[in-house]
Amino acid sequence: MSIGQAAQLSKNIPQHIDKKGDSLLLDLKPGVESKITGIKTKDASIIKKMMAMGVLPGMSVTIIRKFPSVVFKVGNTTMAVDKAIAKCIEVKE
Repeated sequence: MSIGQAAQLSKNIPQHIDKKGDSLLLDLKPGVESKITGIKTKDASIIKKMMAMGVLPGMSVTIIRKFPSVVFKVGNTTMAVDKAIAKCIEVKE
Protein backbone atom coordinates (compact mmCIF):
# COMPACT_ATOMS: atom_id res chain seq x y z
CA MET A 1 0.00 0.00 0.00
CA SER A 2 1.39 3.38 -0.94
CA ILE A 3 1.54 6.34 1.42
CA GLY A 4 -1.12 8.06 -0.66
CA GLN A 5 -3.46 5.08 -0.33
CA ALA A 6 -2.86 4.94 3.44
CA ALA A 7 -3.59 8.66 3.74
CA GLN A 8 -6.84 8.22 1.81
CA LEU A 9 -7.89 5.25 3.96
CA SER A 10 -7.07 7.14 7.15
CA LYS A 11 -9.72 9.72 6.23
CA ASN A 12 -12.36 6.96 6.49
CA ILE A 13 -11.43 5.89 10.03
CA PRO A 14 -13.61 7.49 12.68
CA GLN A 15 -11.50 10.12 14.46
CA HIS A 16 -13.54 10.53 17.62
CA ILE A 17 -16.98 9.15 18.13
CA ASP A 18 -18.72 10.67 21.13
CA LYS A 19 -20.94 7.71 21.91
CA LYS A 20 -22.16 6.78 25.34
CA GLY A 21 -20.43 3.68 26.61
CA ASP A 22 -17.22 4.19 24.66
CA SER A 23 -13.97 4.22 26.59
CA LEU A 24 -10.27 4.18 25.80
CA LEU A 25 -8.10 1.11 25.36
CA LEU A 26 -5.96 2.27 28.27
CA ASP A 27 -9.02 2.21 30.56
CA LEU A 28 -9.73 -1.50 29.99
CA LYS A 29 -8.74 -4.11 32.55
CA PRO A 30 -6.51 -7.00 31.47
CA GLY A 31 -8.51 -9.90 30.04
CA VAL A 32 -11.53 -7.80 29.03
CA GLU A 33 -12.47 -8.13 25.35
CA SER A 34 -13.86 -5.09 23.54
CA LYS A 35 -14.47 -3.79 20.03
CA ILE A 36 -12.45 -0.94 18.57
CA THR A 37 -14.78 1.94 17.64
CA GLY A 38 -12.35 4.61 16.49
CA ILE A 39 -9.02 6.36 16.78
CA LYS A 40 -9.12 9.66 18.69
CA THR A 41 -6.30 11.74 17.23
CA LYS A 42 -5.66 14.32 14.56
CA ASP A 43 -2.14 12.94 14.04
CA ALA A 44 -2.23 11.12 10.68
CA SER A 45 1.00 9.25 11.51
CA ILE A 46 -0.67 7.54 14.49
CA ILE A 47 -3.67 6.60 12.35
CA LYS A 48 -1.40 5.16 9.65
CA LYS A 49 0.59 3.22 12.26
CA MET A 50 -2.59 1.75 13.76
CA MET A 51 -3.87 0.80 10.29
CA ALA A 52 -0.57 -0.90 9.48
CA MET A 53 -0.81 -2.84 12.74
CA GLY A 54 -4.38 -3.92 11.96
CA VAL A 55 -5.96 -1.81 14.71
CA LEU A 56 -9.18 -0.92 12.91
CA PRO A 57 -12.77 -0.15 13.94
CA GLY A 58 -14.81 -3.31 14.39
CA MET A 59 -11.84 -5.46 15.41
CA SER A 60 -11.89 -7.28 18.76
CA VAL A 61 -9.20 -6.21 21.21
CA THR A 62 -8.10 -7.66 24.55
CA ILE A 63 -5.66 -6.00 26.98
CA ILE A 64 -2.94 -8.33 28.22
CA ARG A 65 -1.02 -5.89 30.42
CA LYS A 66 -0.61 -2.14 30.88
CA PHE A 67 2.89 -1.78 32.32
CA PRO A 68 5.58 -0.92 31.26
CA SER A 69 3.90 -0.62 27.85
CA VAL A 70 0.34 -1.47 26.86
CA VAL A 71 0.26 -5.00 25.43
CA PHE A 72 -2.92 -6.11 23.70
CA LYS A 73 -4.23 -8.65 21.25
CA VAL A 74 -6.13 -7.82 18.06
CA GLY A 75 -7.32 -10.97 16.33
CA ASN A 76 -4.44 -13.43 16.64
CA THR A 77 -1.76 -10.73 16.81
CA THR A 78 -0.21 -9.51 20.05
CA MET A 79 1.28 -6.01 19.96
CA ALA A 80 2.58 -3.31 22.28
CA VAL A 81 2.20 0.47 22.17
CA ASP A 82 3.03 3.26 24.58
CA LYS A 83 0.35 4.78 26.79
CA ALA A 84 0.02 7.89 24.60
CA ILE A 85 -1.10 5.76 21.65
CA ALA A 86 -3.32 3.53 23.82
CA LYS A 87 -5.17 6.71 24.90
CA CYS A 88 -6.08 7.32 21.23
CA ILE A 89 -7.84 3.99 20.67
CA GLU A 90 -11.55 4.08 21.49
CA VAL A 91 -13.34 0.86 22.40
CA LYS A 92 -16.78 -0.34 23.43
CA GLU A 93 -17.18 -3.23 25.86
